[in-house]
Amino acid sequence: MTSGALAGLGAVARGAAHPVGTSTLAVRIALGVVIAATLNAASNALNQVTDLDADRINKPGRPVAAGRISPLAASFASTLAYGLVIATAWTMGAACFAAVCGGAFCTLAYSLPPLRLKRFGWAANATIALSRGLLLTLAGWTTVATASGPDPWWLGGVMALFLRSSVHQGLLGRRGRSRRRLPHPPVRYGVSGTVRRIRHAFVWPFLLLPVGAWCGALHGDRWILTCTGIVLAAVGGSIVRVLERSPGAVDASGNHVTWRRMYLAMLFMQIAVACAYLVPPSGF
Repeated sequence: MTSGALAGLGAVARGAAHPVGTSTLAVRIALGVVIAATLNAASNALNQVTDLDADRINKPGRPVAAGRISPLAASFASTLAYGLVIATAWTMGAACFAAVCGGAFCTLAYSLPPLRLKRFGWAANATIALSRGLLLTLAGWTTVATASGPDPWWLGGVMALFLRSSVHQGLLGRRGRSRRRLPHPPVRYGVSGTVRRIRHAFVWPFLLLPVGAWCGALHGDRWILTCTGIVLAAVGGSIVRVLERSPGAVDASGNHVTWRRMYLAMLFMQIAVACAYLVPPSGF
């Protein structure tokens, strides 16, 4: 969300978007950071409560699964956090409020009945991609700028398409999910079959960055966006090779060894995109 706000700020300076809000930019960006961090905490706490049975098998070190925090306390904290998110977003304008509410709804629909979309395999990952990729990018952008142009939608779409590959975290959760009869791809297709179905999502979404830069959909620095897309596509390719070679490799946290690399790739993209919009136009 912070990256989206900084990119939106740069887009305003470049004349590619109009500013929004009457409070200072620093305050609006800081509130955006609070919203993103609090929403992440709220959804994580909720997920630990609703996924408690599987976590006791797959990730017994999590606070709720380990018994360090009771399910009731985690539920209460999650409810308070969701309330803070909605209340803060209300002060940021209609567009930001709508994007944040959409993201919050996705996290609730992912974990809670009657929808509980985590039951439906690919739909679960699409929900995560929509909320953490597209909607949070839009929410960050609209803290400082209008979203009438293609930039925030394109950037959020790239992130969402990449996040669809987050299904590979489930490669390590097959025992718990099989016991609960959740039709996640690793349960339905097996490890190798799942890797074959997700490997493209680690590479080609990033190539949309240079495409967007050169076709006029993105108004950041073309060369930074181009280099970012190429570098991240190469990183994604390396993740695919590790997944194909060692699909069951686990790190100390209980996640696949590529999970950390995936998050570093997302962090690199966010920083690079912000820089692409904040640097002065080169004229090339």
